Amino acid sequence: MDQATVSEQPIIEIGNLVKRYGNQTVLNELSLSVRAGELLVVLGTSGSGKSTLLRLVAGLELANGGQLKIAGVEQSQVPPHKRDIAVIFQSGNGYSHLSVHENLILAAKAKGRCDRPNTVEMDHWIHELELQPWLQKKIPQLSGGQAQRVAIARAFLSGKSIVLLDEPLSNLDQPSRAEARSIIARVHAQTKRTLIYVTHDSDEALFLASRIAILASGRIQQLGIPRDLYEAPKTREVARMLGQPAMDMVHAPTDWMNGTGAISTQANCGIRSNDWNIDRIELHDNIPVLPINHGLFFSETKIELVGAIAKVRWLGDRWLIEVRVERESLHLTCPAPCDGTLESRLRQLELITSTGAIRSATVFAIAPRSSTKSFC
Repeated sequence: MDQATVSEQPIIEIGNLVKRYGNQTVLNELSLSVRAGELLVVLGTSGSGKSTLLRLVAGLELANGGQLKIAGVEQSQVPPHKRDIAVIFQSGNGYSHLSVHENLILAAKAKGRCDRPNTVEMDHWIHELELQPWLQKKIPQLSGGQAQRVAIARAFLSGKSIVLLDEPLSNLDQPSRAEARSIIARVHAQTKRTLIYVTHDSDEALFLASRIAILASGRIQQLGIPRDLYEAPKTREVARMLGQPAMDMVHAPTDWMNGTGAISTQANCGIRSNDWNIDRIELHDNIPVLPINHGLFFSETKIELVGAIAKVRWLGDRWLIEVRVERESLHLTCPAPCDGTLESRLRQLELITSTGAIRSATVFAIAPRSSTKSFC
């Protein structure tokens, strides 16, 4: 989305929000500001509290503490049906005993609070989401992707300025997910409504978001545009959340990372798979030959990797190589097309992977120090 169309003024302001279920604290003094017109993606693992956050914003549950304002108005005493919010759930939403057309009519009527819906607007969404073939069908007769299209149409026909999407694509197959994801992006660009979209899928977040909020340990760990979060994660949780594969963590000498002599008990250096430059791959006979010691070697300007290849996979546009070295497990990606010799050896290793464990391949690679991220 064009950032110029997003207002700097927040439409939703959340301060120190707390939600507990019994003795379990799900949201722990969470604070978040959502700009009018943006598509904010809340990204977190299963059980991190993403759906709970949406339910609190929608008024479907009450917080144990904190503040929630929409358009400057405190919402604690505002019931769900009076909030300027529409919700799209994981399994879609609609009246199962009514046809698709009847569901759309009800949504359009609710907007105007009258018996005659805006047929021009309804026809627009029917055409935009290609609902014509299913208008006379009932919701249970639709596929998951079709039902979610109807849910999207109902949400935008309702006229609400804020739309909440609770993992709406998680029940769909991959082609349907890709199609629905593009529809959501297109509809948002057209309407400039404020969308809050929760997911555990980092690819969805990177594709859709104006900004991403990483939710972990009951709080927002980092908030920013997708590129900033991907390239400059502030915490290990953020680094592991974004990217396929996620950023690898390794044990770097602490004096190399921050100039101190303190010993780190956990991995303190992050490296993205695409930051490795593969120099060569050596294939050996039955017994691995170690021309030099395997390991990670840190110099002033770079990290050198010499390690045993455990797995090779072709991802359609690049190779993914899993490497075991010392106590680390690392991932390297190699874009295609690549050097002829390297490509040939990767193809050989891919065949070996399908028939048994790789026991005799060594990779040599270099990552510039400037591409690493310190987590002290």
